[in-house]
Amino acid sequence: MQNSMVETVVGGIVVLIATAFLIFGYLTSSSVPSGGGNTYKAVFDSVDGLSVNSEIKIGGVSVGCVSAIEFDEAYRVKLTLKVRKGIRIPDDSSVAITSSGLMGDKFVEIILGVSDDFLEDGATFVYARPPLNFESLINKLIAAFVSKKSDSA
Repeated sequence: MQNSMVETVVGGIVVLIATAFLIFGYLTSSSVPSGGGNTYKAVFDSVDGLSVNSEIKIGGVSVGCVSAIEFDEAYRVKLTLKVRKGIRIPDDSSVAITSSGLMGDKFVEIILGVSDDFLEDGATFVYARPPLNFESLINKLIAAFVSKKSDSA
């Protein structure tokens, strides 16, 4: 009976600690800005691999998340970017869709410009670079290799 009570208490402590770690992890790693922030727009031809809640980074530091993905009138993809409050972005900055490593998650990278003027809340980025399509690059590489091999034969 005594062992059963000790096991129950130890189990309860483990569950409490695990719950505390989950809450701490959620609160510290969430890229969703809390307490407001600025919203910007970016338009791309393609956003392969990107989804709502994908991170937005500046210099490798998470500063926000993608809050919406939709089509515009010309069937281009329009992203709504939510950036933490207090981050000022020069109006000549650009956005690009990149990935963490070769097969990593996609995220939006903001490449800061040098202008003294800053984007207003709700503004649209003028410069947007689409994601690299690795599948297309690999297919081109294979085609070039096969073509070169057949030419030498």
